[in-house]
Amino acid sequence: MLKNMKFFTKNMLFSIVSVVIVGVSLIGMSYIIQGNLLENQLKQQSEEITKAWMKKIDPDKVEKASKTEDIKSKEHQELTNLFDELSEYNPNIAQGYIFGTELAGKNGNETSLVAYPTKIWEMLQDAGLKVGDMYAQPDVVVDAIKKLKKEKKVQFTKVYKDDIGTWITILYPITNSKGEVFAYFGVDIDASNIAEGQKELLFKSGISLIVILMLLIAGQYLLLKVSLKPLTNLMEGIEEASKGNLNISVKEGKDELGQVNQKFNGMIHVLKGMVSRIRHTSKEVAENSERLYASFETSYKATNNITNSVEMVQELLKQQAKSINESAVAMEQISKEITSIANYTNEVYELSEEVTKLSEKGKKSTGTVVEQMEKINHNVENSNQAINELVTVSDEIQEILQVITNIANNTNLLALNASIEAARAGEHGKGFAVVANEVKKLSEQSASSVEGIQKLIDKVKEQVNKVVDSMEIIKNNVNEGIEITESTNEVFGKIYESILEVANKLQVVSASSQQISAGVEESTAMIVELSSNAENITKGYDDIVENIQEQEASFENIKETVSYLKETSKELEKLSEQFNI
Repeated sequence: MLKNMKFFTKNMLFSIVSVVIVGVSLIGMSYIIQGNLLENQLKQQSEEITKAWMKKIDPDKVEKASKTEDIKSKEHQELTNLFDELSEYNPNIAQGYIFGTELAGKNGNETSLVAYPTKIWEMLQDAGLKVGDMYAQPDVVVDAIKKLKKEKKVQFTKVYKDDIGTWITILYPITNSKGEVFAYFGVDIDASNIAEGQKELLFKSGISLIVILMLLIAGQYLLLKVSLKPLTNLMEGIEEASKGNLNISVKEGKDELGQVNQKFNGMIHVLKGMVSRIRHTSKEVAENSERLYASFETSYKATNNITNSVEMVQELLKQQAKSINESAVAMEQISKEITSIANYTNEVYELSEEVTKLSEKGKKSTGTVVEQMEKINHNVENSNQAINELVTVSDEIQEILQVITNIANNTNLLALNASIEAARAGEHGKGFAVVANEVKKLSEQSASSVEGIQKLIDKVKEQVNKVVDSMEIIKNNVNEGIEITESTNEVFGKIYESILEVANKLQVVSASSQQISAGVEESTAMIVELSSNAENITKGYDDIVENIQEQEASFENIKETVSYLKETSKELEKLSEQFNI
């Protein structure tokens, strides 16, 4: 309930409750203090009065009276007259009397009747009581009697009430010859003035409290109204600020609430500057997001172009690798053919040795020479055919080398294009530029190897041409030898020399054939290595394509982030526009 109250109401309620509690506490304390003062004053006055009357009481007469039932006896009459005078001359004293101190009975509160004023005796006799009968005493009187017997000094009871009124009883001890308290002289003093005084105090204090409370409430109300005025201004300012209006300023003051308003104005000023900076920053973020988005679109398109180019280069490299593999197969075939030529040359060389032997024998027999010359003619034709085949194979090798040269040139051109595209791609194309450079080096090595092979083939063709010329001479000589066999016994020496020359030439052709075979094998090995490198390059391009695809996925994530940043900046700008600065 208190939580839902306004601050003003809470403050007023707290002030009222505080004043009421303080007033009631003060009134209660005054009530107790006044009661004690009046009681002490009454006791003091009563003791001063009754002390004189106590001196008039003879304990021996009291003892005799307690044993005499006749109240008209001399002892009783003296005591009765004494008590009648006591009440007559002291209006605050109701009556004086004497009771025993037995405290008998079931409850231990009964004492014996001894002496009383006339009106009390009349009341007792009407009740059928006489001297010596037991009479029940109030608890406060019983407590005072106990204390009286113990201390043997004057005792006062507490203020108590009965059916007649409000009283305080003073008890004087009456002792016998043995010093024992056998009775007490009691005086009932009217204590109604104490209650009336306290009642009057409560009434007047209550009226005063109400008046003071009303004055304090009025003063507190006015004071709170004035004091809480800055707080009201502050609440109005907070309400305006909550609506987004930062062009506000609340009234300040020198007290604590005024200083709070001053802090609030400072906070609004700082918040206004902060919102202004947020608005400016949100606009800049929005503009930068737009530019970033545009740059991202351009980069994304460039990446797609690079991807397409890389895929195209990848396809060309696969085709090149296929062509290189086919060239390797062709070079292996050329190597086999050149090996065959070398074998044929060795066979011709062996046959030339046999011709030499036969020419020696031809001196012995012309018929044998003719027969051997026919064999020579046949072998020369075979050699000529093998040499022609060698020329054909050399031409085919030259054509293959031309194809390889074209492939190297295309690879070099492709590497150049790839370098250009990598330069356009900037930072993202560095890895691609390295691959393009390696492809360029590989194409240059291929071109250099082709040049070396071309030189070897030119040498082979030169030697083959020489062999062709030599074989042509041999063929002519053999034909002439066959025509003039019968008459050319003399020229066997020339034939022998020619055959030796042929053998030397064949030896040279054999060596050249072996060199060509070694060169072809070397070219084949280079082409195989080129094929392996092409496969590695193709695999590298596969990795490049995979990396570019991963990069495209990253670009998609960047695109989503840029879009989110763009939307966030717009939302931030929209929120900042809600404040009026």
